[in-house]
Amino acid sequence: MSTVVDRLQRMTLNLTSPDGNLCATVDAERRARFHLRDETRFERYDAPTLSTQVKALLTTMNSGRELGIKRAYAADGREPAAVNGTHWDAAHRRFEAALATLELEGYSEDGLLLLQSGFDLSGYRVTIDRDDLPRTSPEQFLRELSGAYRDLLAHRRQRRAELLREHLGT
Repeated sequence: MSTVVDRLQRMTLNLTSPDGNLCATVDAERRARFHLRDETRFERYDAPTLSTQVKALLTTMNSGRELGIKRAYAADGREPAAVNGTHWDAAHRRFEAALATLELEGYSEDGLLLLQSGFDLSGYRVTIDRDDLPRTSPEQFLRELSGAYRDLLAHRRQRRAELLREHLGT
């Protein structure tokens, strides 16, 4: 098991948005660093276009992470599903059903961005304030994106802990 754990702890993803301008580096713990390519003309983005690029990048982050996990297990000759057993008791089923319907939100500090996703982080809705975006520097946007993403993950941890207490008493 330690080889799988080692592979997962060393896993780092380098991702790029579909237009090639917005980039992210993500580690196994979902810590993300966002940056723009040097030649990016940030002022050309409008809110809907930038929302689409952020949404695609975040979705790719999650699917890339899942693929990395599957590859780590496959390199050890195992399937991830074989490790994660199915729970048959009613409390666990209710807990898993509650997780499946959970809606998460992450807000940036200045209110420029709102990220929304389900618990599995497989799909995102990204809202960017149309009025504030033209007055936002690229550096400020990246800080806001990082903050909203961290807030979303914190909300995910908090809600999971609440549901664990509610359904399983832990």
